[in-house]
Amino acid sequence: MGYSRAQVANSLAISEHTLRVYIESARFKLGALNTTHAVARALSRGLIVV
Repeated sequence: MGYSRAQVANSLAISEHTLRVYIESARFKLGALNTTHAVARALSRGLIVV
């Protein structure tokens, strides 16, 4: 949706640091180079449904 990290963290009621840790963990588990790559991999694996 194009939200900033601050907006996402606020909507989830977590800190930006926690959000960053969660994103890094997801990227590692998906073997992704960056967040966009992680989203693409998650979509292709059916982990995200649009």
